[in-house]
Amino acid sequence: MVDGVGRDSPSGSITVRKGTIAVPQTAVGGSATATATASFSGARVGDMVVVNPLALLQGAAGIWSAECLATDVITILFGTGGAALTITAQTMTCTVGQW
Repeated sequence: MVDGVGRDSPSGSITVRKGTIAVPQTAVGGSATATATASFSGARVGDMVVVNPLALLQGAAGIWSAECLATDVITILFGTGGAALTITAQTMTCTVGQW
């Protein structure tokens, strides 16, 4: 869901979209990575993407990257430096910049 936009000028093209995404539960193996995808309207392949969880991630889990690899879809790469764990389904903020 897109909650706001930034423009080059009041009537110019949109350069930044900000909103929230619903990230599904994601199992991450021990010392491994796993991806999750979420819908974000207006995201284009190659856009700059920043995601921020609204709740703490479990254990040694982290977000290693966030990218737009398909139109309107954000792909998040989770990683863990230790034991296997499951990232719970949650809402995250998402900012997508188009340059």
